[in-house]
Amino acid sequence: MKKQTNKILILNILNVIFTILFSLLIIATILAVCISLKQTFVAILVILPIVSFISIIIFYLISYRKRKIGITNLLFFMCSLNIFSLLISYKIISELESLDILQNEDNEKVFEEKNILMASWEIELEKAKIDKKLAKLSSTNENKKVSKKNIEQKLEVNKREVYKSYTKFVYKNILKKNPEEKNTFKIITLTSNAIVKYEYLDQFLKQEKLIKDLEKFGWTKEEVVQVITTNDIEQIITTFKENRKDY
Repeated sequence: MKKQTNKILILNILNVIFTILFSLLIIATILAVCISLKQTFVAILVILPIVSFISIIIFYLISYRKRKIGITNLLFFMCSLNIFSLLISYKIISELESLDILQNEDNEKVFEEKNILMASWEIELEKAKIDKKLAKLSSTNENKKVSKKNIEQKLEVNKREVYKSYTKFVYKNILKKNPEEKNTFKIITLTSNAIVKYEYLDQFLKQEKLIKDLEKFGWTKEEVVQVITTNDIEQIITTFKENRKDY
């Protein structure tokens, strides 16, 4: 709902800004023609900015409140040639209707009170319109939730792969450094200590294999360092212990 409100605010700002720019463009055109070609008759075009501002005033005083652009407001928009502002205004009305639906917990009751004087066939059409908008809003929100969840899951999978790759690298270096050591507990302890102290992190980042993995994940070396050093170190050690036998 907050996102919807912010979207409406941005559209309102754009509407006003474009109207001002449109008016300035018309005035600049009038001045250019009057001065360079000495054709004063084009000064009549000054009516366009005036009508444009009247359109905006009518929109915010009447249409905005009624959630509907009436024929008078539409005619003023068309006569001003400020078509882009008209399109933005239609979008604002559409977003306002969506916001109203989201804000009203008892949509049926609000709908009946608002449309008590409408004919039955008009009410059915309005209900169908609201149902369609609700379905679209629900579908959009659901898709965003699914998309966000998928991104988070993919990030966790990539993190686990980096943890496994890093701990495997450290483990193999500890084995290479201590070829005579047969005590499993000691090897695990030495590896865990090396992971905590990031002893082999620089060497790990220089691997050609890691560079290929980074291309697959879409990460930079700096991001890998951040993943390893800013996350729960216990989780990295747990990853090592869970996968040690497969290394």
